[in-house]
Amino acid sequence: MSRLLQHADARRLIALFVVGLTLRLPGVLFNGVADIYQMVLDWGFDVRALGLARAFDINYGVLSYAVFGAVARLAEEMPRFWWAPYKLAVVLFEVGVLAVLVQLVRPAERTLVMWL
Repeated sequence: MSRLLQHADARRLIALFVVGLTLRLPGVLFNGVADIYQMVLDWGFDVRALGLARAFDINYGVLSYAVFGAVARLAEEMPRFWWAPYKLAVVLFEVGVLAVLVQLVRPAERTLVMWL
């Protein structure tokens, strides 16, 4: 019986994940907020031009600047949707955080974590 409940919980978690991802992905097609200009166009291209150590400035940690530089590189390849690499990176990091949270909480609380 408990294996059957675990299987049902796993399916529920997967279904919630797919629904959440499906709702989140269309946002990649839209620019959205003004911060993206600064993160990608200013800081990201500074990382590409000056290197990570010299471009590191304010607000975010050095790992964020490394990501800004990487997405700026990808943005050059798709000028019409230059913000899409940044938004996809955000979604990937969110999925990573979710995967860690699901492993940290008790199985009974995983559905609540997925909803949140």
